Amino acid sequence: MRRKTLITIFFTLFIILTFSCEKQSISKNEKTVIIEKITDNPLNIVGIKHNEIVLANINLYKQGKMRYFINTFANQLQNDKDILAYTKSKSFDISKLNELAEKYGNFNYSKSIDLLIIDGLVNPLQRQYYDSIIHELDYGSYESFVAKIISVNNEAMNDKSLTESEKEAVLSFTSVIYFSYNLWKEQKGTSKAKWWEIAIADAIGAAVGAGVGEGVVGGIVLGAVASLEMSKQ
Repeated sequence: MRRKTLITIFFTLFIILTFSCEKQSISKNEKTVIIEKITDNPLNIVGIKHNEIVLANINLYKQGKMRYFINTFANQLQNDKDILAYTKSKSFDISKLNELAEKYGNFNYSKSIDLLIIDGLVNPLQRQYYDSIIHELDYGSYESFVAKIISVNNEAMNDKSLTESEKEAVLSFTSVIYFSYNLWKEQKGTSKAKWWEIAIADAIGAAVGAGVGEGVVGGIVLGAVASLEMSKQ
């Protein structure tokens, strides 16, 4: 009898431990996702805040409602203590973000990057940085993808031919593509779009938002909107 009782206790403990250690899927109520930072990027905050906004709105976002969510996210970030140290201006042009979303709103990398080059919002050197990361994401391993991000971060920060706003755009791009990739890899199966496709769309949104003078706020807002829009397709 005692042996039977002990077996029952051990079996119960096994079941409890098995379920308690099971990896949980990301829910809309979670505020953060534990993703290791790339320490050489001073704009990790862009990717972190991007993920926080996506998680908080993943079940609220309605496809085609970009303007409403752009306004909402921008107003939230304007009073966010975590990013005040990263933005030089306390005000930014929300209408400009809406215009950019309308023009580049499909967030298709090839089409968007070509149009951004034509419009003068991305220069050829920035494109080289972006293309090298996309190539590694498409054809390399995860390790080579991260290594390329680190390499681009270091090169861009020391590139004297880039202006400060252009460097900010590159670092926003690398931050968002890294954090978004890891976020959506955990969420795979919840969207028709592949997780790496969403990460690429997010990164181009971040580069557009950050690269037109709206800084980290613009990068976070358009990156998050791209993520939510793509996830609903």
